[in-house]
Amino acid sequence: MPRMPLAITLRFDPTSTAMIEPMWRKLAADGIDSDRDQLGYAAHITLAVYPDDVPVQRLSTAIEHTVRDWEALTST
Repeated sequence: MPRMPLAITLRFDPTSTAMIEPMWRKLAADGIDSDRDQLGYAAHITLAVYPDDVPVQRLSTAIEHTVRDWEALTST
């Protein structure tokens, strides 16, 4: 079975998502980009995309090391 590339993304909170998804639908309706809408992707920012042969455990360890001290942003 073919594997797919891996992506590292940051997902938006529900309030931001509610503002972004209508823009995505408008882009799709105008024929500009319909992938996100058709595939059901959650609103996000893509930080990186890796080929399917990346060493997953090594990547996972690097991500865990990078974000270990991060704190979630809160909405005000």
